[in-house]
Amino acid sequence: MRYKNLFWGILLITIGILWLLKSVSMVNFSWSDMIRLWPLILVWIGIGLLPFKDHWKILMDMLVLGFGIVLLFYPSHLSCSTTETESVTTPEYVYENADTTKIQTAEFSLDAGAGVVSLKPGANLIKVSGIAKSEYNLNIEQNSEAGYAHIELDQIPVVKPTTGKHFKVALSPSPIWKMNFNLGAIQGDFDLSEHKVSDLDINAGASELDLKIGTLHPKVNIDLSAGASSVKIAIPKSMKCIIQNESALSNVDFPGFTKMGKGTYQYNDPDSANTGCININIKSGASNCEITPYE
Repeated sequence: MRYKNLFWGILLITIGILWLLKSVSMVNFSWSDMIRLWPLILVWIGIGLLPFKDHWKILMDMLVLGFGIVLLFYPSHLSCSTTETESVTTPEYVYENADTTKIQTAEFSLDAGAGVVSLKPGANLIKVSGIAKSEYNLNIEQNSEAGYAHIELDQIPVVKPTTGKHFKVALSPSPIWKMNFNLGAIQGDFDLSEHKVSDLDINAGASELDLKIGTLHPKVNIDLSAGASSVKIAIPKSMKCIIQNESALSNVDFPGFTKMGKGTYQYNDPDSANTGCININIKSGASNCEITPYE
């Protein structure tokens, strides 16, 4: 019993210290890389079953824990990043059957479990690159007469990816977008500053997400649900922003915001004429959330 208590105590203290150091930017690692170290749990269970004295088990546990920390800070074999050569040689899919000038509203649903994912503006309704067609499902419904399009992009988990691991999506900035992101353990760079986004629903499990919102739509509604993620949202200074934070154990940082009440924060730059309003509703567990105004 003493061995189990000591082991789990040291493990939780180590995770807590790493989390704290990451929160204050003293160390840098990826939560998705930490999740990929899950086989170490099997090693620890195996050590606990060995017919050795407790002090030998503890020594082996500490060696395995140290090895895991080394892998975490030097994740060359764990990282999902890709080289420029891989990106160039990876096949891409471009949907050219849409006249984006006639598509007035569109919905985009993204389901991504792992990897590095970026979202940028593009000339076509959608372009997908950096991942093989066997690794995703893409469903597009379009009604040109009604000026509407619906896109569903689902990443398929594979044991051994056959192409580059940097999953890139380019969406047309022409329509007014409603977006839904269901993210597992990804590193996401979503630059939506050139898109007219009206609604954004984000469900992030253990991801690292950088999100940038622009001024092209006067009212933006963002619903954020996160488990053990790190989320950074950049909002324009020229827009009013209201945050409703219903998080439990999250570490939140809202520089420049004024606390209006329990869980309610507001940003309103007195030197800028408001070009619209962004409403952000946050429901998360043990996550880091930072929302920062930009020029």
